[in-house]
Amino acid sequence: WLPHTETQGNTIDTDINVDALHQKRLYSILHNNPFGALLNIESASFDSLYSLVCNSKKTFSDAIINGRKKKSVASFLQEHHRVSIVLKMRGGSNFQFKFRPQHIIYDKLCMVLQKRAFRFTNEHVSEIPISIYRPGNDIMVREIAFGPDCDPSVRGVGLWFAIDESDVTECTPQQAKRYRWKRSPHKKKNSDTEDKNSLDHSKFDTQDSFTMIRPSDHDAYHLSTAILNHRLEVINAKRIPSICEKAIALDRLHQQRDRLQKSFEAMRIGWDNWSWPINQGREKVDETTAVPPV
Repeated sequence: WLPHTETQGNTIDTDINVDALHQKRLYSILHNNPFGALLNIESASFDSLYSLVCNSKKTFSDAIINGRKKKSVASFLQEHHRVSIVLKMRGGSNFQFKFRPQHIIYDKLCMVLQKRAFRFTNEHVSEIPISIYRPGNDIMVREIAFGPDCDPSVRGVGLWFAIDESDVTECTPQQAKRYRWKRSPHKKKNSDTEDKNSLDHSKFDTQDSFTMIRPSDHDAYHLSTAILNHRLEVINAKRIPSICEKAIALDRLHQQRDRLQKSFEAMRIGWDNWSWPINQGREKVDETTAVPPV
């Protein structure tokens, strides 16, 4: 008999008992929507979802190393470069992974889900084989997980741009066991606070990244993908030199955004109707309610 777990144990050869979507399913139930704690469905608007999916509130700047700005290849990436890379690395709606630490980056145990190289110009970005990657001219992008998908105690899965190769090392089985210790059920009550405080002092905070939003619900996933595609089209439309053509393109995209918003509102009605506990149309239960016959 294999117990339920969210990560593969170091003493078990198989990961058949690992539930890769446990946290994602749990938080979609607790928060009444496929985006979990990332979206407050009671007060959320389409604009807030759009901003969440596109990382609109995130600022991208040079890394700060020893109090000085370090100019990296990532600092030359513009928003349309980043969104293009995100769409290329997004995968399908069936995305899932079973977390097992494989690398140590900036002294943090993590799992590199993808590693791809890209070459970019002012206009376009294209994927290239890693074998022809040239540091300084091209950019290496890694998708990194720090724990099970949607685990609230760790950083979310994201793309990290231009991490120096010298900062990436493969971890040993003994080092991987440290993660199992951190996930112990005997963790102290204030450990969540300690974990959040430790994140605040991580070198990851100084690196360019893009948080990947991949809800397990197929409709919500395709909506968030459509939002990313819309954002990329808007960025490209704003760069059209002809004022007339730019106005036509932006007007078309405004209508497309309205259609996306209607899709979001329709989905939200469904999320609300099927929220847990499902009590719509049922009698309100209180201390005066009779016990049903057995």
